[in-house]
Amino acid sequence: MIMKRLRSIVTVIIVVALAFLAGGDAGGRLSAAGQAPGASAFSPPRTPDGQPDMQGMWANAITGLGITGLEPSSYLRSVGQPTGARRVGNAGNNPRPAMDASIANGLILDPPDRILPYQPWAKAVRDEVMKKSQQPTPEYLNPLVRGWPSGIPRENYYTSHTGDIGGPLQILQPQGYVVFFYETHHEFRIVPLDGRPHVGAEIKLWEGDSRGHWEGNTLVVEVTSNDDTPVFDNVSDFHSDEMRVTERWTIVDRDTLDYKATIDDPKVYTRPWTIGFKITRSKPGTELIESATVEGDTASQEIDEAARQKPQQPK
Repeated sequence: MIMKRLRSIVTVIIVVALAFLAGGDAGGRLSAAGQAPGASAFSPPRTPDGQPDMQGMWANAITGLGITGLEPSSYLRSVGQPTGARRVGNAGNNPRPAMDASIANGLILDPPDRILPYQPWAKAVRDEVMKKSQQPTPEYLNPLVRGWPSGIPRENYYTSHTGDIGGPLQILQPQGYVVFFYETHHEFRIVPLDGRPHVGAEIKLWEGDSRGHWEGNTLVVEVTSNDDTPVFDNVSDFHSDEMRVTERWTIVDRDTLDYKATIDDPKVYTRPWTIGFKITRSKPGTELIESATVEGDTASQEIDEAARQKPQQPK
């Protein structure tokens, strides 16, 4: 009787140990299926060339998330961002409502304190530009206000289902590629999946140079050759032309994508950092429409006029 109990206990221990080794652990080891613990168990349909199918119209699940700043609102206020600056809208003819309170924590997942790990010189630059962001002179004007491309990863969170902040994005999957179309600025990205090398480091592109591959239900995209003109948000968090972005687009279910992007830029930051948010499918019938970001928009002119009318400080 005792021997039978011992054999049962040993059997349970062996089964548990095998399950643990096969399934990975919370430290991030891959399972036998090649997916990290907690990865999507959803089985999406497949495209003709075997890709998990994520085609369709999509947008940031929370309108305005990450637009003003990536860091928590409380921290931004403590370093000089004017109170209420997250009530963002174009000047003049494009008034926008206050953003949802759920964006207060920002987009940063790592570091755990949600504060960007700037090098000291870079933080000083960001804080100076941020203080001038409410009434900027032309040299401090955010590139997005001028109608210039947003860069990666900002193109992905500067999206919405309502059109209040940007518009939706469309994903297509022709054989051997994933293609992203953005309503904002009519930007697009063509991501080859065949393992070809990146373009030369001397080439710098507004949306970077993307190369992708699939890990289970996750599309992994490496983005290099980034031009340093685009910024991450309205308070002008910035990067250099050495930035490398690693995107992870995980298909959670038919109507949900989990998006994460890790930014590695040793020229500006002391360590890599990661943002993350949910992207949800748009309503049936949603289409990309014209994005007239310059024509008829008076924001740049009105911001410039406001700066010129600002009372001068006594010398």
